[in-house]
Amino acid sequence: MGDTIPKLMREFVRREPELTVQWSKDSTGTFQPIAWKQLYTEVEAFAAGLLSLGAKRDDHIGIVSENMKEWLWADLAILSIGAADVPRGSDSTAPEIQYILDHAECSVCIVENLAQLEKVLSIKKSLKRLKTLIVLDPEFEKVDGDAVARMAKNAGVKVFMFADVQKQGREWAGKHPGFLEEEIAKGKTEDLATLIYTSGTTGEPKGVMLTHSNYM
Repeated sequence: MGDTIPKLMREFVRREPELTVQWSKDSTGTFQPIAWKQLYTEVEAFAAGLLSLGAKRDDHIGIVSENMKEWLWADLAILSIGAADVPRGSDSTAPEIQYILDHAECSVCIVENLAQLEKVLSIKKSLKRLKTLIVLDPEFEKVDGDAVARMAKNAGVKVFMFADVQKQGREWAGKHPGFLEEEIAKGKTEDLATLIYTSGTTGEPKGVMLTHSNYM
């Protein structure tokens, strides 16, 4: 069995590729199964997309979102390339997000939807390192693209849809076959997996450092 989360994922993909690992509602509200091999395909595409956008090993990548299937895909992709996630719920205030993303030195942040995107854009001037925002919500494509482009330009960041990053990633992966296996193999049990922040009710939030060993 693997000694990191991505190695554990890879083990399950090899042993039980057809086993359902997720259930997710479709547009009609019906739950549809997602097998390990499909999960791996989704993770691979997003991992490649992150690398194509300049993300690298040891980066800290923010996630401001509630639970959804894309959250897990994104998180496993982050860990698979040797980066660490910095998660926060969508009920967090703008000042909380500003402090955490700045303290964690995040250059990339993944947000759930338009509301979270606008929240992060509102504090962008205080986030000098932040260069890229990725929106998980598939419904985001219905938002006024020109308005979002103007907001992003004014804030000095690039905004991508999750699906577009995956599409870009598939193209990138075609030129780098076997990249994900190689990245996963580089992972060590003492590598940082997560920076999870306390509520900050007794002062500034504290970043709790969790390694793959902590999870395993």
